Amino acid sequence: YVRGRVAEITEGPNHNPVVIYEDTKERKVKAEEFEMVILATACAPSKGIVDLSRIVGFELDDYQFVKTSSLSPVDTTTPGIFVCGCAESPMDVPESVAQASSAAERAAEIAFQEDLEKEKAVA
Repeated sequence: YVRGRVAEITEGPNHNPVVIYEDTKERKVKAEEFEMVILATACAPSKGIVDLSRIVGFELDDYQFVKTSSLSPVDTTTPGIFVCGCAESPMDVPESVAQASSAAERAAEIAFQEDLEKEKAVA
């Protein structure tokens, strides 16, 4: 693992990637040959999530993402509060969209159920 800012990747004499990068710890530009290169950006929870969790009452995991059940990844630890996308954990756009649909469906179930109960009480 090398923490740095990549400037360029070229093919070396052995057909391996040669990476020219800034080593952000040593603050030096380096060129190094690797067998494999994986470029990844950091993904961190929103800065306001801790305050929001205190106000609304849901729990956060060890990484400060919204805590959910592995069996129901849109349900928070507070009934009726749902989460989706990168608030729950790092994920790609298609997975975020799928979770958003699921969270909307769960919220609609509760809203529809409350409407039915109100109608029964009015009769």
